Amino acid sequence: MKINSIQYLRAIAAILVVYCHAIDIQKLFGISEQQHFYFLQNFGAIGVDIFFIISGFIISYVSFNMEGKDGGALFLKKRLLRINPSYYLVSILVLLLNYFSKTNYSFPKEQAIKTFTILPIFETGYVFTYPIIVVGWTLAFEWLFYLFFVVLIFLKIRKRAIALVLIISALTLLSFLPGKNIQLTFISNPILWEFCFGVLIAMLYKYCNIGKGIAWLFLATGIFCYLLLIYFGYSGVSEATYILAGRYTWLRVGIWGIPSAILVIGFLYLEKSKAISFNNRTMLFLGDASFAIYLVHPRSLEWLYDTIKKFPALLHFLSMDVFVILLVTLSTLIGIVYYSVVEKRLNKYFTGLLKSKQNSKLQ
Repeated sequence: MKINSIQYLRAIAAILVVYCHAIDIQKLFGISEQQHFYFLQNFGAIGVDIFFIISGFIISYVSFNMEGKDGGALFLKKRLLRINPSYYLVSILVLLLNYFSKTNYSFPKEQAIKTFTILPIFETGYVFTYPIIVVGWTLAFEWLFYLFFVVLIFLKIRKRAIALVLIISALTLLSFLPGKNIQLTFISNPILWEFCFGVLIAMLYKYCNIGKGIAWLFLATGIFCYLLLIYFGYSGVSEATYILAGRYTWLRVGIWGIPSAILVIGFLYLEKSKAISFNNRTMLFLGDASFAIYLVHPRSLEWLYDTIKKFPALLHFLSMDVFVILLVTLSTLIGIVYYSVVEKRLNKYFTGLLKSKQNSKLQ
């Protein structure tokens, strides 16, 4: 069963991240009011935290009845076929675009390995290597969470939420150890708590009902916390480099993760209590296309930057604030085209392939 409020949240999260990076591009051409509006400039990075919480919720919610070897194998296949084909395809497209459009372009071996493995398996030292799709660092944490979860399915542990909280608690205590290598920094990163928030929200959603008034209160509280963060600031929690190095991560979980979890609860229960229908077709479509938008937007924005740099006259009649919105719109549209033409068909093909194999096993 598709939960429409989750689709809305996916759409919002994707647009927030695109908006954050669009301001980075706009700053290369001029000054906007938005980049100096309190702490709005980098706030869109909170879309990643929303994605992590949504992921924890969805994975827990749809896998309640999965257990054992067969359940674990099915879980892994579904995740692999949903995430990796599109990710690898976009990575190849970005590599080709970079190769043919950039002078003396190089693709370091370390980046190639990281792009393929996603997880920091073969990295050495203390610095996280980014894949060719920069935002791919978030998929490393997604896959780490999936691996934790599939182990619990294999072991037929029924109280997975409790088990997961215990595992994450133990691992994140290691984050206080000094001199950690990249692998230990990665598996002990407190950002994993945001997936736990999603798992706990799934348990709440499955077993507890909340009235419309309380649901509105959750939503209002989440939005109010966001406004406070935009007004007062949030230190360095928006910077991926810091988070990957284990800096500001506990702070990010506290001041970005918890308000985002509250917001997610508000959305879910406003739908469950039928206070809001969440049936806007545009938002639902953007939710479906959110992963494509998220994957494609860094290279889309880079392409837009290169194009506009060659034709600066295009900006003569635009304010920088309108330019930001234009960048967000165009980058989102490119993501939508990729989703409609490529990713949607990939998903349909691999879903059909998985179903046919399951049916052949039953015969």
